[in-house]
Amino acid sequence: MSLQFRIPLPNEEEILRRAACRQPSEEERGLMRECLRDAGYLIDYHITERNRPFSLLKQMAEEAPENFSPGFLVNDLKDCDSVIIFTASLGAAIKEEVEEDGEPEKRIFYQAICAERLDALCEAYCDVKEKQLNEAGAYITPHYPFFWEGVQEDAYTTTRVIGISLDPQSHAPERCRTCFVQNCPSRSE
Repeated sequence: MSLQFRIPLPNEEEILRRAACRQPSEEERGLMRECLRDAGYLIDYHITERNRPFSLLKQMAEEAPENFSPGFLVNDLKDCDSVIIFTASLGAAIKEEVEEDGEPEKRIFYQAICAERLDALCEAYCDVKEKQLNEAGAYITPHYPFFWEGVQEDAYTTTRVIGISLDPQSHAPERCRTCFVQNCPSRSE
């Protein structure tokens, strides 16, 4: 689907954190900004979504339990009526640039930029879906990693699943707003 929403501007501090630059020099900041500028021309944000009944996800889990984390359906999506399985991608051009660039320092920054941009894309998409579904009287869960057979998972593409419920009591009270929250118990340096 072509994007009908805005993606937040890149978070330079988050990119530096993901590149393991705890106390970046001006030279490192300059190189990061150069890579960020170039990546801006190469990244092609794309979302593909599939709306499915929860029963299909449950059937998939029974057929291939190795593709699901323990307790995923039972605990996290048990009260959902349906799910949205979506794939977020940054496109082939950025992948080719990162894989062909011979400078290790640049590759580190490109990979950090891609990780930050992929998370920003997923969060922006979920924010839009949450607003649309809330207006229709439905609620969403946080998004979870998901294995969809035939979809390549790498640093430039990820597949996620979010649950949809019509019962306001059954959804998670707070969906993650962004992976940049500093005090998140799931965050690790």
